[in-house]
Amino acid sequence: MLRWISWLQRHLQRCKCALLEFLLACFHPILQRELVFGSWCPLLRPVSRKPISPLKLTLQTFAKCDEGIPLRGAMRILLASASTRRGLILQERFSDVVQKPLTNVDERVPRGPVSEQVQQVSLRKSSAVSFPIDADVVVVADTLVEDPDDENASLGQPEDVTHATSMLLRLRGRRHRVWSATSVYAMERWNTTIECSIVEFSDFSDDVLVELIESHSWKGKAGGYDLAGAMGEYARLVEGSESTVLGFTEESLDYLDDLSQLL
Repeated sequence: MLRWISWLQRHLQRCKCALLEFLLACFHPILQRELVFGSWCPLLRPVSRKPISPLKLTLQTFAKCDEGIPLRGAMRILLASASTRRGLILQERFSDVVQKPLTNVDERVPRGPVSEQVQQVSLRKSSAVSFPIDADVVVVADTLVEDPDDENASLGQPEDVTHATSMLLRLRGRRHRVWSATSVYAMERWNTTIECSIVEFSDFSDDVLVELIESHSWKGKAGGYDLAGAMGEYARLVEGSESTVLGFTEESLDYLDDLSQLL
């Protein structure tokens, strides 16, 4: 009887130690690999006694980079126009604008309403753009002033002082329409928009007329005046957007803003 009790105590002690080792191995990866248990304990699974080979060491090298991660550049716009005012408008809104006037463009005004005339001239300009180009976007535009008495007669850029004077005299003290067409090339397609604004001139004196002519603000401007320049004091916008009078449709500028978020 005493021998049986002694044998039972020894085996209980052995099982207790094995159980302790098992619990330690569960929480320690090294013990999981190093401890070897006997199969006599039902709580333990047999473990191979084959020695564990050490992992092969691999030399890793890391190159030091002194250059920062390149950031996506700003959208580059090619303005195919000689208009100083158009250039300023885009440069105020976008950081990368290149201005390069088109050459050999037929800007003769076709017959028909001024709204169609300005569209046709804008399309001719877009057809004159030579591809490929070093830009994300190309912008061409045309602006014409409609004669107050004839919707089929347009007032373009005056040729000289006499021409500019006759235009301002015709518009003085009256309202007139200004049409702009803008074509934007982006993502391999053209987008053309046409808009109209109404401007009213005050009945300014002849002395003011002389000042306007001598300021040379009429040069390169449809109708012989610059709403954002010397004429601004004697004209007001009745309807539409100022951008349309200055050379771009408002919708085209919104489109460029959207493109700047994509390109």
